[in-house]
Amino acid sequence: MKKLLSLIFVICGLMSCENIVDYVAPEIRKEYINHSGVDIELVAYKNKISHTYTIADGESITLSFCDDTRNLKYDENFMFHADSIKVIYGEERISKMSSFPDLCGYPTITEEISKRGYVHAEPFTFTREMYDAATPIEK
Repeated sequence: MKKLLSLIFVICGLMSCENIVDYVAPEIRKEYINHSGVDIELVAYKNKISHTYTIADGESITLSFCDDTRNLKYDENFMFHADSIKVIYGEERISKMSSFPDLCGYPTITEEISKRGYVHAEPFTFTREMYDAATPIEK
């Protein structure tokens, strides 16, 4: 009788877990392209921690962002969580971005994206105009 009651409790327990799903957030891949004419450094800040990404002139990097960081390296996901970003153009000019929807912007997660598990976001290109608009660094 005890075995039968134990079996009933186990079955009821398993049936109550039917709606629990291990949700894995989709991964968003974003390419950053440097056409500024100089090498750049992106310095992303979150609280008192920072991480630097370097992009040579004419090159690009692709970073991945995900709310579920189980499968992503720390440095790939860091900029997504940044409070602010500083762009240093060839140690000559600097641009600080507190509001950066284009730099870190990512698409709305749709059901299709959730099923696929990843999406490529619109690339972000650093241009010569951005370099010209940046503040010169006083030496």
